[in-house]
Amino acid sequence: MTEIFADGVNSIAISNGVARLELVQLRRSSVGESKLVPQPVGTLFLPVAGLQQMLQQLNETARRMQDQQAAKVQVTKSQSDAQEADEALTNL
Repeated sequence: MTEIFADGVNSIAISNGVARLELVQLRRSSVGESKLVPQPVGTLFLPVAGLQQMLQQLNETARRMQDQQAAKVQVTKSQSDAQEADEALTNL
């Protein structure tokens, strides 16, 4: 199995029921430069049904990530509220 790391997708084209996703990596434009530019590293070919399934899975993953972030914010807020209450009691 070939493994490809990609920083993103440069383009998506659909033709004859097949989606073609051009994958890119961010690389230095030339030696010694700090500017990163996207460079193609491969193309992922999927039937349209496979692309639709991928989109559903990505949407579910994004929803779970949002839920986790909301939970972290709630925990941080609760900890902050508890700390404020402790300080208020200490100052009595």
